[in-house]
Amino acid sequence: MSDIQPLTVPQGSSDQQSQQLDILAPNQRTEQELLIRIPFYSSPVIQTEPAIQAYLEFKDEFLFGASGFTLLGQRGDGRKTALLVMRNLLRQEFPEVETVTWAPLGEELTTPTARWGSLLAAAGYRFWRGTPEEIKWRLLNLIDERTAITGVYRFVLFVQSVEKLEWEMIQALAALKTNLQVKGIQLFLVGTAEINAFKAMVEDTKALDRLATIRSLLGSGRVLRPLTSALDLDSVLREIETSVYTEAGSVTWVQFLLPKACKAGFKLSDHAGAFKVAVDEYAANGRVTAEFIFRTIKRSLGEASKNDQPGLTIGVDQWKKAMGLVLDGIVYLPEPKEGN
Repeated sequence: MSDIQPLTVPQGSSDQQSQQLDILAPNQRTEQELLIRIPFYSSPVIQTEPAIQAYLEFKDEFLFGASGFTLLGQRGDGRKTALLVMRNLLRQEFPEVETVTWAPLGEELTTPTARWGSLLAAAGYRFWRGTPEEIKWRLLNLIDERTAITGVYRFVLFVQSVEKLEWEMIQALAALKTNLQVKGIQLFLVGTAEINAFKAMVEDTKALDRLATIRSLLGSGRVLRPLTSALDLDSVLREIETSVYTEAGSVTWVQFLLPKACKAGFKLSDHAGAFKVAVDEYAANGRVTAEFIFRTIKRSLGEASKNDQPGLTIGVDQWKKAMGLVLDGIVYLPEPKEGN
């Protein structure tokens, strides 16, 4: 997998060894230590063409006076990652715009204090006490201070799964938006939502004033398109093959996993055509989600790393095998071979 040599453990007590290991340079880590740390197999935020398209739509709404933006889709389509891509692109293009990303857990939405405390914690304010109203005013002052420092009086709040917010919280966020507007600060909310749940939330709002409040906060909905076109798959593979694993000595993720193949000229994007054929065959029998695509790529590279060699290829059959590993919910362990 990698040409990095195993680490020689220094002599001494276990405490001394631990302290010495902690200060070792990153390139002195063992191959196994580096494998467990590689971002590709944890929670990578990988740019996709649909996520970039969503960002451009959001940016246009944000810059030219819209009230909010909600990214819609079905389960597994990559909305959560797309939201983080949008946040990261905004930070790159407009680093002076202050942002907060809020992904509340279910238990954090049960009481007003828990809801506002969770949001305040997402803004970096870890120690909070008091009533919901007091916590809300701390958040308002925090936004006021941060925008005053940058001189850009716009604040973007990214929220995962806005359909889970109760009416009381939507109403409270709308009130916060109004309070900030009095101070000359724009609060712009960017949310994600499951499309049917979002429709139900809007359609169940029979009172016109409630509907107006929801739309003033969440803006218009945009449906994230599927990650299935040839361009989409090619761009994902190129993003993965150019992502650098700094801790492993500035090699790319793919170079770390397939050093022998890459040294001989292997490029993951060269196998996008075969991947597209396999995806199309699967799509004929089921819905292709972004989650499925990424899990397939991870399994495919994992299988390829076990057979790393010059001239390695990932053909249609290899992609389909990886899809099978992703799809099989129950797999029987193989029978032991004779002599084992």
